[in-house]
Amino acid sequence: MKKLLTLVLALTFILSSLSVSAELPDFMRDSYNNYSAEYSFSMTFDNCDEVLELLKEIEMPDEINCFVDVKSLLESLLSNSSSMKLQVDMSDDLRKGEFALTSASLQTVNVNSNLSVSVDSKSGMWMQYDLNSETPVYKIIYSAPLLNKYLVIDLYDMFETEEEAQQYTTYMETLLSKDVVGSISEYSLELLEKYADIKFSASSCIVKIDNNALVSMVDELIPILVTKFGDILYDSFGEEGSPVDFTSALESIPPLDGLQLLGENGIRYEYNLRGGKIATVDMAADISVDLKKITTELFDDEWELESPGLLDFSMNSKASFSKIGKTKVDIPELTEENSFTPEGLYPTYDDNGFYEESYPAYPYFSAWTETETLPIIDGEIYVPLRAILESAYDDSVSLSYDNGVIVANSEYFPGFSTLTLTVDSTEILLDGTPQNASKVLLLGEYTYVGSSLFEQVFGWSLASAQKDLMTGMNYVDFYTQSF
Repeated sequence: MKKLLTLVLALTFILSSLSVSAELPDFMRDSYNNYSAEYSFSMTFDNCDEVLELLKEIEMPDEINCFVDVKSLLESLLSNSSSMKLQVDMSDDLRKGEFALTSASLQTVNVNSNLSVSVDSKSGMWMQYDLNSETPVYKIIYSAPLLNKYLVIDLYDMFETEEEAQQYTTYMETLLSKDVVGSISEYSLELLEKYADIKFSASSCIVKIDNNALVSMVDELIPILVTKFGDILYDSFGEEGSPVDFTSALESIPPLDGLQLLGENGIRYEYNLRGGKIATVDMAADISVDLKKITTELFDDEWELESPGLLDFSMNSKASFSKIGKTKVDIPELTEENSFTPEGLYPTYDDNGFYEESYPAYPYFSAWTETETLPIIDGEIYVPLRAILESAYDDSVSLSYDNGVIVANSEYFPGFSTLTLTVDSTEILLDGTPQNASKVLLLGEYTYVGSSLFEQVFGWSLASAQKDLMTGMNYVDFYTQSF
């Protein structure tokens, strides 16, 4: 079903973005590389009761009605309205462009008779690409209700090798070529002329598409795209194939002939003109998806439910175009304070499972050691210094001993890089700045420090200190992270 709905929406986008018919006046076939548009969109489910029956058969228990008014909740979730603003600025050769799509939605969710929640949400996506630059630009900026900052994605930086980046550039150059874009437009117009009901005057145009027309258009368009894209991608990449197997994805979609996708009213577009340019586009779509028929005929599977599996809903949108040829895309001004990258959100790891240098590698989450000697002096547990530091910082820490002076260095120490201690002294130095701590002891060949040193200087906490009665060994463990 997702594939079918995607096709419906994709065709809707093509119809609202491209020309309407090869027989229409020239101004309806103009290409718009620079414009602004404001959209209002609403969707309403027309058969909520049937959807409820379908959910009950799948997994919804009756007891849920004690807590939730499921029908009211479903109606409020599936019926929504939103507004969008689109800005487009592309070069004539399509090799450079900027886009901005922002949306706002105010939705009331009815949970039950005692709880109703209103959600005011905003989101946005901004794209910049430049195939003419010495280093190609593929940049995406994203904002969403669950994000407090802009998410910035630089696709070029995400490629592991220069070869992969160049292959993707070739792919983009192919898809954005006038040959491909022009072909899609040409084929879409031919299919509209062949199947749609089109009426136009000097100032308006109405396009109607019923279910038979939509299914026929999709079934004819897919083989054309497979052949066209296959030839173009083969010319670009040869026998090695393209990095995105677009043609195989299209070929996997079976014929839609005989399926129900639209209701009686189908899809209706009304184009209105102002000053020789498209001013508004009104769209109304009556969607009626027969899940049972799709399951049994399209995917040759059994329908094991008693519910007929019908989804009926209506979509309405209105687009108002302005600043055609005069649009400047508003791109957010990014700072370190208002944005982040995927690398900044999640730590990355090297081949050995350790954090990469872009993320603090040390200390590990715990530091521990085993020792034959674990003295308690004045109520404080003393632990071997080198063993604990190397357990936490691995080979990023270095220690030296010279005439009773111990120096430990690591770039990952918290707020300092050099720790200096002296045997039999309570004074320690952090990058040369003195502090008092428990006395440093030399027991045999090993330097021992009070466990409070790691709490005071490193911010750790002593997790456990115990003796194994079977082996006689002592074990001590510190938590190095704060939770």
